[in-house]
Amino acid sequence: MSHIQIICTKPGMRRNGIEHPASAIYGKDRWSETELDAFRADPSFIVQPVARDGVQVDGGDIEEAVEARVKIVSEELQAKFGKAVADQVAEKLDEAVAKALKEPNEQIAALRKELEAANGKVAELTAAADEAKAKTAPKK
Repeated sequence: MSHIQIICTKPGMRRNGIEHPASAIYGKDRWSETELDAFRADPSFIVQPVARDGVQVDGGDIEEAVEARVKIVSEELQAKFGKAVADQVAEKLDEAVAKALKEPNEQIAALRKELEAANGKVAELTAAADEAKAKTAPKK
């Protein structure tokens, strides 16, 4: 396509130094890529490659084009929002599971240390009791 059509959903708006009608067709070299990106980023504009005569639009066409674009953007945003929520929920669940698994393991480790200490104390007391028995046992 040798031309670019810029459709302005709010005729009279100024962008890139000029006031825009509802629709205008320009040579492909009229706008720099940076300027075209600015138009594309603005929801008030539709940029499309066209043949020399372009697509003729009237107010109803603009409204339909805007409604269609709003619907597409809305669906994209809804999908991105749903993914962001799902990602956050998955992250929080992973954190909760990791914490739940870590805490019992820490408690078990602490209880094992206590058990080892208690077993050590039992061994000491058993040895002391055996020694005491040996000392107090009647001699034959």
